Amino acid sequence: MSAKRVAAVGVFSALAYVGSFVLMSIPNATLSILLIFFAGYYLGVTGGALAGIMSALLISLFNPYGLAMLPILGAQVLAYLIIGALGGLFTNRLGHYDYRTGVVPLSLLGLLTALIYQVPVSVADAWLLGPFWARLAMSGGFALITIVSNILFFVLLFPLLAKLKKVGIFRLS
Repeated sequence: MSAKRVAAVGVFSALAYVGSFVLMSIPNATLSILLIFFAGYYLGVTGGALAGIMSALLISLFNPYGLAMLPILGAQVLAYLIIGALGGLFTNRLGHYDYRTGVVPLSLLGLLTALIYQVPVSVADAWLLGPFWARLAMSGGFALITIVSNILFFVLLFPLLAKLKKVGIFRLS
């Protein structure tokens, strides 16, 4: 991996860290999922996965609410790794959608990536802080906020990010 790509992983990790706290007043609404997906879209599978790992570690280790317990941290790291890699898999596919025709696919990606994050984190949380089923049910409302906000972010912001990539705002060469 070139020095520019390593630097880009760092920049995307930092952006995702900031994106996780920009909307702190709305619990569970985070721009970090979109930003990590876009890191993969921009950097490819490996770069997206690395940005996902780094951002999850930053978000947890430097969280104003405190450090996540190890199983929850593991679930977060794994989820962000998958989301970043998934963005890399869509590098060539999403370039064909414009804003009007891409609403449904982007909505589905917003839903999928929110679930990739929320399901393992909620299960780890319920397992640790139980009783399992009651705690898992209680997390449903927060999961819904993550899902709805993530769909909106993907539909409204991803086309802008993709256009910036297309016009060459982001260059690694």
